[in-house]
Amino acid sequence: MDRKTIRNGAILVGVVALVIIGLSLVSAFVTSVVPVLITAVVAFILGRMSVNTNLLDLVRRGRQSAIKSTPKPATKPAAKPASAEAGPAEKPKVVEVLVQPEADDVDFKVKTVEDVLKESRRLEEEISKRNTEYDPTAALEERRRRLLGDQSGDQ
Repeated sequence: MDRKTIRNGAILVGVVALVIIGLSLVSAFVTSVVPVLITAVVAFILGRMSVNTNLLDLVRRGRQSAIKSTPKPATKPAAKPASAEAGPAEKPKVVEVLVQPEADDVDFKVKTVEDVLKESRRLEEEISKRNTEYDPTAALEERRRRLLGDQSGDQ
């Protein structure tokens, strides 16, 4: 054989080897890096689109719509008053109550306006009493005792 033919054959084998190595590197890049880049781009876009969206409110609204869509059992119609002379009884004003769908207790009492006002007055009195009895030095000592445990502050 001619030297030129051997040289051309060796060059051809080298080029084929380099192409195979290059394709394996491209394959590794495509299978490992590209999916991560695609995920990053999608996450960035979704993050920018959902900046003003509160996901907790979205879940709560979904739960409330699921609760509203469940059919309620039929109830009997209310009985009419025994005598028309007694006149219509006054219905207490009902305060709109927000239903918490995550609450397990379904037996709840709807509060009237008077009940809400009475409870708010009671809570305000408790808070004002607590504020008048507040002693900052005693509160600091209590906090120091809780944080340090049995250690004394004299060390």
